[in-house]
Amino acid sequence: MAVFTDKTKMEKGMAIRDRFGKIYGTLNISTDGKILLDPVRITNSLVKDRLFRFIFGSEKHRDWALNLFNAVEDTNYDNPDDLIFITLDNALYMTMKNDVSVLVGSDTMAFYEQMSTENPNMPFRMLPYVTQSLLSYARLTKQNWYSSAGIELPEPKFYNFYNGKDEVEERIEMPLSALYKARSADPPMLELTVIQYNINGNNNTELKRKCPQLMEYAWFTDEIRRNGEYMTMDAAIGKAIDGMPENFTIKEYLEAYRSEVIGMCLAEYDEEEHISSEKEISF
Repeated sequence: MAVFTDKTKMEKGMAIRDRFGKIYGTLNISTDGKILLDPVRITNSLVKDRLFRFIFGSEKHRDWALNLFNAVEDTNYDNPDDLIFITLDNALYMTMKNDVSVLVGSDTMAFYEQMSTENPNMPFRMLPYVTQSLLSYARLTKQNWYSSAGIELPEPKFYNFYNGKDEVEERIEMPLSALYKARSADPPMLELTVIQYNINGNNNTELKRKCPQLMEYAWFTDEIRRNGEYMTMDAAIGKAIDGMPENFTIKEYLEAYRSEVIGMCLAEYDEEEHISSEKEISF
């Protein structure tokens, strides 16, 4: 049974816990001041997208993806039609699904992943993404890789955007060769390097300045975590959407798809909690 005192922060959406600390409902206050208990919402396991992909992989906002590309590559493309989404979908490639990948012009193929937990295996995870994407590119451009003439491929680039709870360095390079059990060649004959940017707090402020949507995304996920310290997660997400500054470019988009956004975030934070729990059990 929940016990309230005059020092309790009475706010709609506050998590109500049992004596074991498990959340079983949220606080609601009626118009006449009565305290109500709403049962916890069950996570929608059918949500298939991630919030990062929803924001930066949307055809409706191709310009946001171009802003991200320009910020990371220090380029100045200004025509969203220069960018083509090549993100893999597991409906076509079985279990192979990445967050966002784009082809800009015919020169650069960029792969972006959002991470809330550290994963040194990301270079290995990127291998099938880039292999499938380059094969598709060669087919679409009708290039024959069995011919005696060399084919032309865009240069692949690989990036992680970290917004988890742990303290990590501002910029980390993760080479595939670091995973090799033994290495006979130097430099290694097969290499793939993922660059990870920590987008929390004051990290990589210049990168976020160049891409306002990345800054807004980082603010939103950080706000959810702060709210989640005393609210259930679905209430924390709703409060973060409502509290987002009016000048944020992604606010109207998130508000228009509020239920989908809440479902995505619930699924992501469930996944994050599961991974964290598995790491603690393993330790």
